[in-house]
Order: sequence, then structure tokens, then C-alpha cells
Amino acid sequence: MLITNGRMLVQSFHDIADAVDVAAAEKLLAERLPRLRPMRQARHLHVPQPPLEVSLDPRPCPLRDLRPASLVVHIFDVGAVAATWEVDLPSPLAAEDLMSLAARVLAQEDDVTAAGRSVAEEILKGVRPACKSPGLSPITEAYTTFVIEATEPALDADAFAQAIDIPVCSWGSPSPSPLRSERR
Repeated sequence: MLITNGRMLVQSFHDIADAVDVAAAEKLLAERLPRLRPMRQARHLHVPQPPLEVSLDPRPCPLRDLRPASLVVHIFDVGAVAATWEVDLPSPLAAEDLMSLAARVLAQEDDVTAAGRSVAEEILKGVRPACKSPGLSPITEAYTTFVIEATEPALDADAFAQAIDIPVCSWGSPSPSPLRSERR
């Protein structure tokens, strides 16, 4: 099985304040960042105050050996900032190579956190007047999501789950007790 189209979303979450006045943050950033927009509401999810979305110029991907990636930042009213790098997967990509890439990503989590922290610091400088109790927290979260859009041969989700070792992609090594097929 080959992955013929896909991407990786590399995310780093940081708390920059107890709360952010998103409307005030939008005004503060509007002059500096022309690619700024409030997010639309999802049909299936109601968020009282949708986050502000900021598209920044492509930056080096925090994962070594990958080309620069688009960077989108979401500023949430609860004081959190999410930096998301979108990276196209090499194509075609064999299942074994995806698992190897997933292990590399896990091994570089500190680099992702450091790059996200730098972005959070940059955003905090721009929105500080819109923040209640501003300050960058040492507590962070990092996630990587693989979005597989096409394979050869074409596989549905169940067949793909059988072709990929999900514990390796999720945790970097086989789980001590294999996932039963109904839990994959």
C-alpha cells in the first residue's frame, strides 16, 4: 500500500493568559497581520466565542529535514494559542515509511514545543493589551495528526487501519498488548 496524497498537521498549544478578548486582539493584530480572520462556527459544534485565526508566512517546519510549512495560529478566548504547521507528506509514501516518519515526529516533540513557544511569544507581544493576566505558561501540549487523503490501491478506513500499525504511528513503538481489531 502506498499513500499518494496526505499531509501532517503539527500542533503546539500554549497558554498565554488567563483570558484573551478576541475582538480586541483582532484589532491589535489587524494592521500587522493582514491575513487575519475570525473562525466560522462549525455546524455540529457551538463555541460561544470562536477563536481568531491568523495565517503567518511559511516558516521552517519544527521537524528536521522537512521543507517550510504554512503556519496558522488560533487564539482562543480562554487564553490559549495553537500553532499549526501543515506539511505535505512525501508522495508516494509506503506504510513502513509513514511509521518511520511518525517515530521521527515523536522523537522531535521538544523541537515542536520550542517552535510553538516562539510563535506564542510573538503572538503574546502583539495581543498583550487584550489579555487578562498575560504570561506564557510552561505547560504545553503537542500533537501531530496524519491526514491520509488517497492510497494506492484505494482503501477505506477499515482496510487502512489493517495496513498500518497504529500503535507505532501513535506511540512510536508497538503497544505491549496489540489493539484488538474492534478497537483499532
